[in-house]
Amino acid sequence: MPDANKNRTECILCGDCCRQASPTLHREDLEILSRGVISQERLITLRKGEPIYSPYEEKPVYLDEERIKIREKPGTQECVFLDPDTSRCGIYADRPAQCRAQTCWDPGPAREVAAEAGLTRRDLFREAEMLIELMEEHDSRCSFDKLEGVFDRLHQGGGESIDEVIDTLAFEDHFRHFVAERLNLPPGALELFFGRSFSAMVRLFGFWVERQPDGTKVLLSLEK
Repeated sequence: MPDANKNRTECILCGDCCRQASPTLHREDLEILSRGVISQERLITLRKGEPIYSPYEEKPVYLDEERIKIREKPGTQECVFLDPDTSRCGIYADRPAQCRAQTCWDPGPAREVAAEAGLTRRDLFREAEMLIELMEEHDSRCSFDKLEGVFDRLHQGGGESIDEVIDTLAFEDHFRHFVAERLNLPPGALELFFGRSFSAMVRLFGFWVERQPDGTKVLLSLEK
């Protein structure tokens, strides 16, 4: 905790908390979502078993349950609702429970909220059983364990299983876009419905995906 915050007793709206991570949503935040304060495009699902950086433990951890979070600005840990010019929250009056509990001089209340059961996609889409079934099918066939497995085999085999990696990435990409098209899901919210794409997570294994002018995708090493 920064020394400047030790004797603080009230929020001065400096935005420091909002720059460290975006909030995880909880069931009590459903009311905010139902009013459209936060659009689906501003949300992302982190699925069970995926690695994330924990600001509380200050290290990478694997999730033991899924989480729905407000998005962070690309390449940062900063919440998308933080105004860069004023350092103010764009939805402060309707901020989620974790934000309301956040006090930089005492991390205890926010830790307690973070330990509570978070909002899940089943909570959010409880009236859309077909969509829930498809999301669960995606979780089963496109888990992070499966992505990690194909990269483990790639490294152990000296690159011989590159086709398996490419096929795995292609299947996951096809699954999410095929379902999105058939159910008319908003393209900007696919990371809420299906979590982070495999193509977005290959950087964890030292690779990245480049889209070619003809629409095809190429797997490239970050070392090159």
